[in-house]
Amino acid sequence: MVEKTKSIVLYTIEYKDNMSIVHLYTEKVGRLACFLPVSKGKKSLIKSNIFQPLSILDLEIDHKSGKEIHRVKEAKIAYPLTQIP
Repeated sequence: MVEKTKSIVLYTIEYKDNMSIVHLYTEKVGRLACFLPVSKGKKSLIKSNIFQPLSILDLEIDHKSGKEIHRVKEAKIAYPLTQIP
């Protein structure tokens, strides 16, 4: 089931050359771990550089109830934070 929700990035871990695992706190579900495909192209739907700690994002997550790690389908910045870095 694909869910749209706002979330806060807690931290990321590099998993393989083309994947990362992102730990999030979401508005609807709570704390989640998600696979994040890392792509270097300009046309990709998910930019890995927006997943900095404490970033607030609008996400589409493929949430399946039997799994521990879910997939991120689409990601956009909800509130650009310019003062924290």
